[in-house]
Amino acid sequence: WEPDDEVRAMKAYENRCAYCGTKINSRTVEFDHFFPISKGGKTLPSNMVPSCVECNRGVGGKKAKDTFEWLCKKYGNDIGQAIYEGICEKQNWIALETKKRVQEALEVIGDEDV
Repeated sequence: WEPDDEVRAMKAYENRCAYCGTKINSRTVEFDHFFPISKGGKTLPSNMVPSCVECNRGVGGKKAKDTFEWLCKKYGNDIGQAIYEGICEKQNWIALETKKRVQEALEVIGDEDV
């Protein structure tokens, strides 16, 4: 998880909290583990989402709860599921971008070895 990963995540979510859509910026963002560490989540670009303070750790915030259950409880089943699916789609895009960046770096390293 590097600073450019944070920039990529903020861009993917258009400078908004992944959960509630509140406008956030580099001073107010907290990056949350979409799948909590306590449930096996890792600190990888594909698992980190931009979050506002309230959603990440505030009263009624996500903390270490299951993300899908938390979203459904907070917004109702239909909206919670839609938010969850939207986050999954964006996280897949971020994972693909990260994989592409790693492959490009490996190609550069490979060229240096030649």
